[in-house]
This record gives sequence, structure tokens and C-alpha cells, in this order.
Amino acid sequence: MHCKTSKAIFLSQHIEISGLRTETFEDCMRKLTYVREKFGQQVAGVPMANLIVREGSNGSCFSATNHIFSRRSDVPTEQDNEFQDGVDSIGRLAKLKGTELIHAPENIVKYYRVSKDNRREHYAKEIPGAFKAGDIVEAQVAFVAIMSHGIMKVTNRLQALTLVDDCYSKASGTDRAET
Repeated sequence: MHCKTSKAIFLSQHIEISGLRTETFEDCMRKLTYVREKFGQQVAGVPMANLIVREGSNGSCFSATNHIFSRRSDVPTEQDNEFQDGVDSIGRLAKLKGTELIHAPENIVKYYRVSKDNRREHYAKEIPGAFKAGDIVEAQVAFVAIMSHGIMKVTNRLQALTLVDDCYSKASGTDRAET
């Protein structure tokens, strides 16, 4: 494996969400912790690493990540996918793929914006650059358990991110991508 590939495999899309100590968010974090504990009971006797929820200066925080690439040898039957709009706008990620790395279905993070009219919600595709600090979002994640050196590592795989409300980041003057 050449240097370019060995480093590119670690590229990822990452989010960290905080609810600023709101009761609704803290309740969600308690439920996530409960799910993790139940999972831990299913693999009793195996040490577990990585907490799903951590405490930050603004209350509970939740992180999720998704690698941009998979090794072709790890997913030999999967199809290589094009990058969505806004993920690789200048083509640098596409140049890293080659024969050893692919952008597999499990590497795809979907981005949406929700709008409401007449009490109905509508989801439209969005670009990643539209999301800014302060936005209210919904995240869809998968909890993936991987055995590594005798320890069960639980990762939070980001699958989709939906922009629910961007009024706070707009009010703060945060630069936004054109959508």
C-alpha cells in the first residue's frame, strides 16, 4: 500500500452535536446510553471501549463519524460510488480512490434540509457546506461494534444529517454555502 492510500483510508466526515443542556437532548442522550448498556449485556465478558455520549462544557455531546473510503479488500462485492454534490467539489477525493480504495455504500452520508408547509414535512437534498455551528439538526447513525485487540469498540457511524433550523447560525452571521 503506498503512502497516499495508507493516509486516505482515515479521511472521514465527522459531527459533534450538543443540546446546550436542553432537557429534550439530555433525555435522548440518556436513551442512547441505555441502548449501549443493553448491547453491552449481549456481549458480557468482553471489555467495551468508547462511550457513545460524553460530557462537555455545554452538557452532553454526541459524536458520529463516517470514513470516506473503504478498502476494496474489505468490501470486495460492493460497488464504488460517485461523491454527492458538495462532498468533493474539486475532485481531490476522487483522485485518491484508485484500485485499493472505494467510496462504498456504507461510506455515504446523506444530507437533507427539511421544510414544512400545511403541517407536512418535506425533505430535500442538501450539500454538506450548508450546515454550520449553531444549526438545529437531526442525525441518523448506526452503532457498529468492532472487535480490536480483545476489546469491543463501539463506533457511531454517521449515515444522514438533516438541517431542521438554521435561524441561529444565520442570526450570528455565520458564512453559509450557496444552496
